[in-house]
Amino acid sequence: MSRSMSSSRLGRFCAATVAVCSVAACGTVAPPAAADGSYVIEQLQAMNEIRNGARYFADITELLDNTRFEVAGSPAIPLTDAVVVGRVAAVEPGAGFRVEGEDAPGGIQVDFEDDRALWHTVHVQVDVDQVVSGDAIEGTTVTVGFALGTPETFDEMADGFLAMGDLLLFLLGGSPVFEYDPAIYATMDDGALLALVDAKERITLPVLDDFQSATMTDPAPTVQELRRAAAAPVRVVRVDGSGVRLP
Repeated sequence: MSRSMSSSRLGRFCAATVAVCSVAACGTVAPPAAADGSYVIEQLQAMNEIRNGARYFADITELLDNTRFEVAGSPAIPLTDAVVVGRVAAVEPGAGFRVEGEDAPGGIQVDFEDDRALWHTVHVQVDVDQVVSGDAIEGTTVTVGFALGTPETFDEMADGFLAMGDLLLFLLGGSPVFEYDPAIYATMDDGALLALVDAKERITLPVLDDFQSATMTDPAPTVQELRRAAAAPVRVVRVDGSGVRLP
């Protein structure tokens, strides 16, 4: 699937959180936690609280490439480019973004270390172990970008990602947040659907609350069941311009 189509998908289905968040909200982060992933989760939770994008899908099975969404008569396309399981191999600084005026949307790109930056991106190198659906190739390494607030230190952020273990990632390309490098994948719902995978391949969504996580994973609580769902026939979900699903 082309990057241009991915860019259109992102604009249609999940406008970047950082493009609509306020200066106060984006600049506030929780104190650093131990290197167990909780620091990253807390920051993603803070971003999710101010997220305002439409959510057309009912659960994670609808993020597979055999579910296509037709919005207001537009061509039916999947919401993601790839769904993969992998492990973080490295974490690198991305860019910083400063915002002019109170509650101004978006941001002006600056260096990651710039003191004026109110939110940041980080680039996470993920070794792909399994491709559940989509275009990624097993055994390769993909770069996944995350937009977050201002970390206490970059090391706190990097250690948190490296400590997370196996991850299930819902990837899409062409994000306006990472337009400075089109090779970087964004994640569905701006990181809100970052999923952990345990030794029994059970899936949890720690950025969401327990009820939301259970609802989203109920049809496929394990990677094995998600792969089974990916083998089902293609179906099309029709949605009107306001986000209401049509019969």
